[in-house]
Amino acid sequence: MAATILATPVAAETGNLWVNGHRTQLRTVAEDFWDGGYHGVTFEIMSGKNELSVSYTAPHGVNGMCVVVAE
Repeated sequence: MAATILATPVAAETGNLWVNGHRTQLRTVAEDFWDGGYHGVTFEIMSGKNELSVSYTAPHGVNGMCVVVAE
């Protein structure tokens, strides 16, 4: 899956998730975990000490991890 993803999670609130130029809402699941979706693809954003990871799950079991290339 090739996508440009920009996430702006805000602690204790919802934030924005941009996928290929389209905005969708993020939902706060925990203090360091957010999720959101776009066209049947669910994105999960996890924040840890000095790192951020993004995973996705799409229909038919398609899934993977996204690489953070810039902040």
